[in-house]
Amino acid sequence: MFYDKKIQNQYIDGSFVTIYLSPKDYHRVHMPFDGKLERTIHIPGRLFSVATHAVKQIKNLYCKNERLVCNFKNLDSKFAVIFVAAINVSSIETSWRGEISPPYPKKTITTDYMKKKVILSKGDEVGMFKSGSTVILLFDRKYKLAESLKKNKLIRVGEKIGIYS
Repeated sequence: MFYDKKIQNQYIDGSFVTIYLSPKDYHRVHMPFDGKLERTIHIPGRLFSVATHAVKQIKNLYCKNERLVCNFKNLDSKFAVIFVAAINVSSIETSWRGEISPPYPKKTITTDYMKKKVILSKGDEVGMFKSGSTVILLFDRKYKLAESLKKNKLIRVGEKIGIYS
């Protein structure tokens, strides 16, 4: 999912939320918590459909599709917002950079933001898709998911998805 094992290890014993955005849904992605952007990793891949039937049929689909991993730091914890591209949707925009180019990268592109001040508050727009796709939120062990989160339940902008503990 990450391409970088060191970053991946930060999320061991953490939690995640996978949010499928169908073509009829709102396609803007907002910050789950306050955070400072540390790096982005644009990983090349396929553009399989991310609809439920495809996710069930294609093993590790989210790891096979093109994706943009946005790593954030909040106080002494880490979380990631991962945009997963899909069929007809490889156009991802971020609030700090605009459209991510090239939309079909030939190699992994890591951009370091440690010295840049990209700081977003809870609820701020992170980015958007031009059509439906999937967003995966990863949290280290310092975050706890809200009990109200249920599989296949709609999530609305501003709805509580977890707490920092």
